[in-house]
Amino acid sequence: MMYRYRRYALQQAQQDLGFRWSASHHDGGPVFRDMSWEFAEPDQYPELVGKQKPGLMASKDEKAFHRAVVSGDPSEILKVAGQVPKYGTVAKAIAGLLTLEADLDRGVSLIEEAIADPDDIGKDHFIRKYLPNAGLTVVIAAGVVVRLPLQRNSLVLLVAELHQARGAADQALQLLQSSEPTTHIKLSQTELLYEAERFEDVLSMTEGVVNDDDVTALMLAYRGRALGELGRDDEAMGVLARTLQFEKQAPTVRAIALVGRGMINQARGEFILAQNDFTAALVEVPEDEEAKLHIQELIDGAGF
Repeated sequence: MMYRYRRYALQQAQQDLGFRWSASHHDGGPVFRDMSWEFAEPDQYPELVGKQKPGLMASKDEKAFHRAVVSGDPSEILKVAGQVPKYGTVAKAIAGLLTLEADLDRGVSLIEEAIADPDDIGKDHFIRKYLPNAGLTVVIAAGVVVRLPLQRNSLVLLVAELHQARGAADQALQLLQSSEPTTHIKLSQTELLYEAERFEDVLSMTEGVVNDDDVTALMLAYRGRALGELGRDDEAMGVLARTLQFEKQAPTVRAIALVGRGMINQARGEFILAQNDFTAALVEVPEDEEAKLHIQELIDGAGF
């Protein structure tokens, strides 16, 4: 069962933010192969916590907070945490996630307060005891989703994605830069830097990346396209070729690389090769607007 927030976010983003959220593997959308684990989504947290009862020796505070989380009521969770400060960060994270569907701004604000705490909630005693299988589904780049355990970096990625969806790319980048530079954090940064046309920064972010999986392949795709934007076409073609060397990558990854290669071929006057690349990208992702636009340019004679 997918977290209700994602369904809400899809509607909210499409209507208000002009942002396309990709589907999950549950309904046929692209998912990174190395991130296919299943976690309980936030709307399942109360039920998950309820399955583990506090022991006889558990403190009164722990039992009270346990009851609050089982209730699924964000106000009650925050109320109890207000009386027991040690649960403050965890309460804000859980309450924020449970609030997103009803009040997106309030939910984001609570989660931001939670991630302002440098301590990782994934190591919190309550989380480890009652929510060991809790997680999040997050779109991190190019419409591809990952499933991650409930931890600080997962929340950072979620909030950064929401900032990006609202057009606050600088705010998203600032948040990501203050976080542990995991592969997923770096991929999200790479996408934002590319969209901001900070191509030299894209190269710095992707220096030394090799094509090990879909995550690193997508980073290479952005690196190749950044090189192309900087006029370093031969280097760009080499990187994009490395990106496409494995056939079983996520379709979104291949489409980004194919369009990038097609753009270079188009600029070089190799219009047949360009058309082949754009067409191949549409085979991978039929709704790819960028590929459609370039094909239309070729049809209209912009390149012939």
